[in-house]
Amino acid sequence: MVNYTNVPAGRYAFRVKLEGRPDAEALTVPLVVREAFYKRGWFWALIAAALLGAAVVYFRNRQRQRQQVTELKSKAQLLEKRKP
Repeated sequence: MVNYTNVPAGRYAFRVKLEGRPDAEALTVPLVVREAFYKRGWFWALIAAALLGAAVVYFRNRQRQRQQVTELKSKAQLLEKRKP
């Protein structure tokens, strides 16, 4: 078993030759190493869009809560004025 780490993305030809047989023909296995998904532009664009979406949802909910508090305060003031 062969294990290579930190191989840059690209196309490679892995050549294997039997040990102890100098006259044997080498077997060539074509390999394609792809770039890690977290190093690609689309991944970071997706992360940015998700963060932006979360920020928009957070601020809209915050605004809605402030509006509800304002409405409740005004209703409380009206009830205080109607109190005998």
